[in-house]
Amino acid sequence: MQPLIKTVELLGVKIELQELQKQVDEARGAAASASRQAGLAISAFGVSSSSPAIAGIESSSDEATIDDLANEYENIRATQPSGNARTAEMTSVVRKMMELAQRLKTLDVYKLLETGSDGKRLYAYAYIYVWPTQDYLGILVKTITTREDTPFGQYWGIQALSHVITKASNIQLEVKERLRMFWNRLPRGTDREYELNKILKVIE
Repeated sequence: MQPLIKTVELLGVKIELQELQKQVDEARGAAASASRQAGLAISAFGVSSSSPAIAGIESSSDEATIDDLANEYENIRATQPSGNARTAEMTSVVRKMMELAQRLKTLDVYKLLETGSDGKRLYAYAYIYVWPTQDYLGILVKTITTREDTPFGQYWGIQALSHVITKASNIQLEVKERLRMFWNRLPRGTDREYELNKILKVIE
């Protein structure tokens, strides 16, 4: 179809092509995001925050455990082919990170967000998801839009951002514009595009 055609007449029914495509993309994004959230909930059945070790990782120190979880995530990404199975395992790691964050109330979040480690940035997102505060807004937006280069990391960064936004009383225009520009670059119909669009509707 010619891209400049907005509508067509088919069997007497007027179809608004742009609106139809928008609805399809939104439905696809919502379904993909719901799948990730379901995976997070399912993985919780195998994790107990009251146990001395988190999913088999000995907690000799909090810093060591963060490193272990970051390395586990990076190893999954490096050794497994892209697909639902890998995503499920990575989501399980996110759940472990959130369980650790629930008992680790102090953390240099800024240091982790600025690191070159995908796994440590992911832990920072999990921590902010559990302990959101407006103080993290600027660095979080900067990391998601300029540093994070994996779809999985972007998704969980956006999830953390959605929690921070609920705590923010005043959001600068620069932040809104940066997020809008980033949203325009995201593939339509993805979970990232869907979740960030929800945030934009709230702050705009």
